Amino acid sequence: FFKQKTAYEIRLSLVGSEMCIRDSYKVNYADFSYEAHFGSPFFAVAMSPGVVLTAVHKQLSPKYLIPTRDLTVDSARAVGDIRAKISLFGGRGTLEVSTDVFAARFNEPRTTNDFDVIRDCIQLTHDALLSWNTTAYTVVFREEAINLRMFLELGSDAHEFLRNVVPRSEIYPSDEGDSKAEVIPGFHSELVRSDEKWDFSLGVQRAARSRNELFVVGNMRFYDGGRYATLNEKAEHYATIMKAEVARLKLEPEA
Repeated sequence: FFKQKTAYEIRLSLVGSEMCIRDSYKVNYADFSYEAHFGSPFFAVAMSPGVVLTAVHKQLSPKYLIPTRDLTVDSARAVGDIRAKISLFGGRGTLEVSTDVFAARFNEPRTTNDFDVIRDCIQLTHDALLSWNTTAYTVVFREEAINLRMFLELGSDAHEFLRNVVPRSEIYPSDEGDSKAEVIPGFHSELVRSDEKWDFSLGVQRAARSRNELFVVGNMRFYDGGRYATLNEKAEHYATIMKAEVARLKLEPEA
């Protein structure tokens, strides 16, 4: 996954820079989402949602079983509220097209193969939407976002891990001056490449359901006309940055 190192502009919302504690983790839960915002309204889904579903189904069905009961249309009076939806893999995945955005959501991806299937489903939907390109109308995505949320279980106390990442936790106020309140800082960083038209943010905080868990969110946005043009290039770049940023926190997956 790791390609080349670039001098990124980095904005860190933490106090202190010493992150010397190394810890292992396993993923207890993850969900993945992708959104592509149209450059101009995709009115085809409002005028003929069934035709849009037909085009997407035609691309997907040779590889993935999609019963007709998993194809739905949300009707509405407002054009922007009309949705064409496809449910995949027993409800673990959803593809949704509206006049403003194409969104894909998948629950519990675990393996490299899972992410390969997700990428394939999104690419095939792209291909179906691009089939509407004509001399009068061209499908353009002005912005694309990739988001992965995870609950990571550590081999040690997650609260102590965060305190080591953000060592000056005494700057965080306790609850209403109660000296017995436990202070648990969070971590947030951003990578911004305005010249390449992308940015990435990573958020890490405690998971309330378990003292040994972290809640991690990695979000990347790509803008029209940027360095990374294809879906595969964007997916590879996201994976590279996400892995590097988690590793920079001295977190390593269990062997």
